Amino acid sequence: MDSSIISTVYTHDGDSGDTLVSTIRFPKYHPCLHFIGSVDEALAFIGLAIEKCSSTPIVKDLEYVYKLISKIAASLQTNWCPDESIIAETEKKIDEKPKPKTFIPNYVENPRYGGVAPIAITRTIIRRAERWFWQCFHETGLGCKNIGILLNRLSDFVFVLQYQAMITETSR
Repeated sequence: MDSSIISTVYTHDGDSGDTLVSTIRFPKYHPCLHFIGSVDEALAFIGLAIEKCSSTPIVKDLEYVYKLISKIAASLQTNWCPDESIIAETEKKIDEKPKPKTFIPNYVENPRYGGVAPIAITRTIIRRAERWFWQCFHETGLGCKNIGILLNRLSDFVFVLQYQAMITETSR
């Protein structure tokens, strides 16, 4: 049998209502599992955003976010911790992008153009992942502080990418 093929997807290990994270079994309602689930959702939507925006200039920025979210997704298992240079690079990317001059409610509430909707959904999911991460971190010590900081910056970066996508779409 090819060892790269999984013979079964289910293990029965979670049938009692808990899941293994790192070396600890957590109840399925635990904040660490909500964090992992939120990051998984963010990956799905950022993938959709990349597909919808594949012919736009922001695709490289979306791929950057995808790469970092992928690392964050595995962080509780791998002990990956972003260093200050990754946070600084993300902040630089945010600073280089156009931003709304004022808070525009319609911009946040009405992401109906092309790739804007999956970008908006990604932003809200990353924000949720950040909240769950901090609760997981404070309750268990799993992860590192810079994951929470990077999630915050990535949601800010996706916010300005959403704005850039909206400007691009409405100018067509």
